[in-house]
Amino acid sequence: MTRAFENIKVIDFSQVLAGPFATQHLAFLGADVVKVEACGTGESGRHIRPADDPSPENMGSVFLSVNAGKRSLALDLKHERASEVVHRMVEQADVVVQNFKTGVIDRLGFGYDALRATNPGLVYCSISGYGQQGPRAHAAAYDPAVQSASGMMQMVGTEDSGPLRTGYPLVDMATGLTAAIAICGALYRRKETGEGQFLDVAMLDSAMSLLAANFMMYMRTGTEPALLGNQSQLRIPTADVFPAGEGHIQITALTDDQTRALVKTLGCPSLLDEERFSTFEARVANRHEMRELLTTHFAKRTAVEWESLLAQAKVPASAVLTFPQALEQEQLKHRAFLLDDLTPHGFEEPVTFFNAAYSANVDTPRAQLPPPGVGEHSRDVLTQFGFTDGEIGELIDGGAIGVA
Repeated sequence: MTRAFENIKVIDFSQVLAGPFATQHLAFLGADVVKVEACGTGESGRHIRPADDPSPENMGSVFLSVNAGKRSLALDLKHERASEVVHRMVEQADVVVQNFKTGVIDRLGFGYDALRATNPGLVYCSISGYGQQGPRAHAAAYDPAVQSASGMMQMVGTEDSGPLRTGYPLVDMATGLTAAIAICGALYRRKETGEGQFLDVAMLDSAMSLLAANFMMYMRTGTEPALLGNQSQLRIPTADVFPAGEGHIQITALTDDQTRALVKTLGCPSLLDEERFSTFEARVANRHEMRELLTTHFAKRTAVEWESLLAQAKVPASAVLTFPQALEQEQLKHRAFLLDDLTPHGFEEPVTFFNAAYSANVDTPRAQLPPPGVGEHSRDVLTQFGFTDGEIGELIDGGAIGVA
């Protein structure tokens, strides 16, 4: 059986995280994703890296994380012949993805209306901070700003710290997943109707959708969330992070059965006999006292030891892992989540990449190519889309096309 999107061609104008993460998922499913980027330097995400990142030039860690499985076409979108190249490719394409600031792609001549005229069946996905229409449509947006605008930061932090953003680009990655789902739906719709579609994916919408349960609690009760740190939003003292004899452990004991199993495993089963801890409501009311008592027991063993013991007792718990520890988990190896057989352009040895976050009994999604160098596939891509050797030579000599 062929892979799900083996016959799907994607023209990807997107940069940095949200858009490239979306198109990487399409590549995992077998789509031919052509990454269109600036000649020479490539897209801006190639240059976002820590100061000590040893990766080759134009191959920074942010770029590597979301561009596996793609081919790179280096094209100067402002060149007089860029329109010819793009429209000839779009004639055969199924999907276009872009995340320029609202209005930019239209000024370049590659907006939905312009490309739909060339290919009426095109699925066109625009990703932006706040959407293509509305009072904030033209506002610049980065992940932290949208975390703030969505209300997310009202829930992260403590009273002492004040609001905090997450330490990773949660909104960017969630928006990428939203876009991938939207594209999959539009492709199925086209299969059923023969019609293309315009998709307007906003980071703000994606961020707020992640908070659906929290917003519903607010709308039903009128009570705004507080800055609770690692505490449960419901203020349950047995759902928190505790320091252990070594490391920290996160516990999520929500039900009475889980709570009884927790205190029994900790060696203090009589704790729930006390009136102040005997019911859910009592435990919430006296949560600070209960946390202090639980903390004294957690100090007797390491976080890893407690995780094992609590797993046996069927209490949801996990030691708080460092990045090295998280990568070394046997569960990831068992699920083949880490790919270590792809060597990107400019590297001498394979680099470890993340696979798709799910598996299947046949045709499990997987990156077939490493992240590309800038213009690494320019000649091959143009040949595939019907350009002759002579035409390709003219485009290169004229500066419209770049090659690695």
